[in-house]
Amino acid sequence: MILALLTKKQIKQVYKSYLKKHFPRDEVKPLSTILRAMKRGNYLCYGLMEGNDILCYGFLVKRQEDYLLDYLASREDVRNRGLGAEFLKRLPELLPEGESLLVEVEDPALGHSPEEQALRTRRVNFYLRNGLVSTGARGTAFGVEFLLLELVLKESHTPEQVRKLYLGHYEAMLPPRVFRKMVSVG
Repeated sequence: MILALLTKKQIKQVYKSYLKKHFPRDEVKPLSTILRAMKRGNYLCYGLMEGNDILCYGFLVKRQEDYLLDYLASREDVRNRGLGAEFLKRLPELLPEGESLLVEVEDPALGHSPEEQALRTRRVNFYLRNGLVSTGARGTAFGVEFLLLELVLKESHTPEQVRKLYLGHYEAMLPPRVFRKMVSVG
């Protein structure tokens, strides 16, 4: 398996075939937003591949040498094979100059049902098992409240630094009016 940048055609395929099904509607950015950010150099899309077959994908917001993992998922038919863990393990190799990698995870305490809370807890634990650390910072984007985790690439950041990095990622990707209205930190 290799971890490689996806082509525009592959990104469109992943978006239409998988991403829109894997993530809640309120968390899915329009494909046009992703492609515009890519064109500006603010977005990277990677796939964990077996030949030409995309098994797992991760989309990242890029701002200078700082990153925000926007989406990470495996296809349903290959889940529970450790592909997400493998993706996270290999990702730093593709970001040798990277300073930070932040990850948003829905706060388990805010789940609407015991089942949703359990799923959110499982997601948090997945990231913690795979080397990410809690930052003590929180963010809200488009009405969804997140815990902010970090994969330490060079050195860990304080909660205040994490908040600034988080805001900077969205500010680089969104129109100013939308950014001010839809993104905040706590």
